[in-house]
Amino acid sequence: MTTTDPTLDTAQTYAELEERFLNGDTTITRQQLREAKEAEEFAELEAEAARRAQQAAQTQEHAARAADLVAAIEQLQGADRQRAVKAYTAAVKALTELQDATAELVDKYGRARGGLASLGLGGGNGGTVAALEQRHAELGVTRAQTSLDRRHIITPGVDYVEHARRDAAGKEVRPHALWSDKRFADYDAAQQRLAEEQERRRAEHEKNHEIVVDHGFGNYTRRF
Repeated sequence: MTTTDPTLDTAQTYAELEERFLNGDTTITRQQLREAKEAEEFAELEAEAARRAQQAAQTQEHAARAADLVAAIEQLQGADRQRAVKAYTAAVKALTELQDATAELVDKYGRARGGLASLGLGGGNGGTVAALEQRHAELGVTRAQTSLDRRHIITPGVDYVEHARRDAAGKEVRPHALWSDKRFADYDAAQQRLAEEQERRRAEHEKNHEIVVDHGFGNYTRRF
């Protein structure tokens, strides 16, 4: 049995001290074992207390966030929706007015078309172009004046409500009779710029693909 009293490592755990004691180390005292065990138990208690404190703080934080979410949900079904409600109501009213207005225009379009036909000024009466021109001259009007094929005249069968929906969604919409004059002007300017750019590219392409052919009696330029 060991009777020496080596310097005791205070960092040793209760299990290590217990193992040394069981192996015959008589320097291990009851107080050392008790203190080591108490130290470990207290450390475990401290760790558990810290864990519970952290959990309680997290729970408190989550409770605060939940309260904020409940308030946000109340706002979502209350004050926050009022703008959308007003906008929706206005949109329904506007779309209803649009449908009524376009229906009125289509009706007037039909009456104008029927009136032209009744006077022999319509293009679908089976007459020749010359006869149509003569009839216009007889009545003192021109075909340009009686034409219903104009950009500002509504086209029957077109869904202008769908055009409005696509416009609102930022999707491409082809020009139609209900565009404003400014929008037509902007569109025409954009088309003109596009045409000029295409012409510039075509000219540049031809310039870069020219060759001169010399037959001895005259040159000519070949483009390819």
